[in-house]
Amino acid sequence: MVSTSGMIIIVIKMLEIGVFFLGFLCSECSAAQPIPDQKDIFATEPSFDVPVVNITVVEGKTAILPCSVEHLGSHKVVWTDQWSTLLTFEIQRIIDDDRISVERPYTKDWNLLIHEVRYSDRGRYTCQINTDPIKTKNVVLYVLVPPRIIDEASTRDIVAREGETVTLVCNVTGVPTPTVHWYRRPLGQSLGVKERVGMNGEILIIYNVSRYCDGIYECMAFNDVSPAVNREIPVEVEFAPEIELPNKRIGQEPGRETMLECIITAFPQALSVWKRHGKEIKDTHKHRLEVYNEGDHRITLSLRIMDITAADYGNYTCYASNKLGNDIENMYMYDHKKTLRTTTPYPMTTPRRVTTGDYRYISGHNNGGTVIETQGPNPSGAAGNDKDTILADSPWSSGITCTGSLIVICEGPMQGRSMENHAVKTIEYASLPVLLCCAIILNRLTS
Repeated sequence: MVSTSGMIIIVIKMLEIGVFFLGFLCSECSAAQPIPDQKDIFATEPSFDVPVVNITVVEGKTAILPCSVEHLGSHKVVWTDQWSTLLTFEIQRIIDDDRISVERPYTKDWNLLIHEVRYSDRGRYTCQINTDPIKTKNVVLYVLVPPRIIDEASTRDIVAREGETVTLVCNVTGVPTPTVHWYRRPLGQSLGVKERVGMNGEILIIYNVSRYCDGIYECMAFNDVSPAVNREIPVEVEFAPEIELPNKRIGQEPGRETMLECIITAFPQALSVWKRHGKEIKDTHKHRLEVYNEGDHRITLSLRIMDITAADYGNYTCYASNKLGNDIENMYMYDHKKTLRTTTPYPMTTPRRVTTGDYRYISGHNNGGTVIETQGPNPSGAAGNDKDTILADSPWSSGITCTGSLIVICEGPMQGRSMENHAVKTIEYASLPVLLCCAIILNRLTS
């Protein structure tokens, strides 16, 4: 039987063995993991020194995406794009795109530069530090694109017939979406003279076009990214001839000479002649023909008759024609010595209406005349002024009559318009001599 003192000795021996093995194990552990240096114990984790920002740049410029790191130490910095493609490793470019580089104006800066930025470069870019876990900072790049007009998808020169519908297209691109304004400059006017027409949109529609709506139409696109762009679209309207005679009758003595004048408005100008007894009058020693271009598709055809004899008195016919039609007016020449008084020439022009086809009905309004409509994907507001009569209620496509500045071009020289409760009324103007005669007669009757 073991005594109590013997048991105590055995326990002490076992404790000594345990302490030995524990010391051995601890020494092995210390050998495998050396005690860190004092500098490493107090080292600071890397951190980003710049807050999260978004960068906006115009296409073609250089984008600088900032990344500033404090206490980088031995860690590495890389840039990736939104598809996790590795772009750079420290200052080395990894991707095969020489537009990309790393800029380090200061030691802690690791800015990503993208030269000649394209619209496809837009998106999220990430600056990363290879800590555990990895630290990241996102920078979103927005790319603005100046407005551009796509020539192949836009309208070129237009030649239309009176009464037809004319559609002008100005196809534009840009970021943000450009706003398109329309202007018109009458043919032959200086570059600085133009007027606003229609509403905002890429498509301008002119219903029931008339000769007074021709001119140079200009679309201007802008989106607050310089420069704005414009495109000019010439519009010519063909119409049948119309003849005006300054005098219906003219008197002259035998042996003298006189001149007959005929004003012809037409586009295109084709055949314009003076006739006598159904036969065309040629340029001879007896008759001298001259043509004067008055502009606005108007010419004056004059016939000078030399050494007048009794055989020269009678009717003379001015005749004009083109592919759209013809017109004819007669003038009478007489020997005023045989009359009691000389007929004083005065304008005999009768107010005439220009036939431009059927009226166009829009949104239940029954307003005649030329109608301009503008269409676009996102019109941002009305163009024009309070005089514009809006015929369509849709926010996406609206029609306006040619009022305001267009009142002049969409009515003939003998017509005008007045606006009352958004209804267009045609007013015919009588010639001045007729009004004066009426005033004189009325005055005598009342006196």
